[in-house]
Amino acid sequence: MHTIIRSLREQRGISQDTMAGRLGMSRVTYIRLESGEKSPTLDELKTVADALDVSFESLVFSDTKSESLESADEEKYKQILEHCVKFGADSDGKITKTKLAKLAYLVDFAWYYEHLVSLTGLQYRCIEQ
Repeated sequence: MHTIIRSLREQRGISQDTMAGRLGMSRVTYIRLESGEKSPTLDELKTVADALDVSFESLVFSDTKSESLESADEEKYKQILEHCVKFGADSDGKITKTKLAKLAYLVDFAWYYEHLVSLTGLQYRCIEQ
């Protein structure tokens, strides 16, 4: 996400000092946020989105899409979904979207946990709670 923030800030010609002021933090703290050393809070993300004149959703989800889905193996992901439907469906052959999503995630993440590389090429990241 920090790369998106930096790119949008530079496109709009806003200085790091100005962004730091809008966020109510020091320039050094803002630099840490922009470099990825500091994780932004939700309030900071909302303020960043306002300052950059983008929606909160596009700011938060654009990074996930650009980094993760570009490297995803779509064919492998389709195979996982097909197997989840085949083996996870109820006796009537139907499966809910929620169950399908959970099964697909668990299959991919279990592989990642064992091999430290995603089966589909999707990226996992650790988010501080």
